[in-house]
Amino acid sequence: MREKVINLRNDATAPVTGLRKLVEAFKNWNTRRLAKAELRAMPNYLLNDIGIRRELIDQYVDGALPRRVASVVELDCKAGVTRANGEAKAA
Repeated sequence: MREKVINLRNDATAPVTGLRKLVEAFKNWNTRRLAKAELRAMPNYLLNDIGIRRELIDQYVDGALPRRVASVVELDCKAGVTRANGEAKAA
């Protein structure tokens, strides 16, 4: 008899668990929606600085594409700049 009571209690929590999953999915969707809007509002030079192409914002935010982050050293080498004691000097 006791097993049936426990099973009934577990079955009763199923709708609550489903509702929690639904709320969590909504929160995740809304967070992604806000992130996309914020990125779309940025000028192109800022998007380039963080390594995101404007036409791929949706894919980056949704996790379909990994974002490559270039290190400062790589960017400086491409620009022909060397760093000494935190100061940039032309090479």
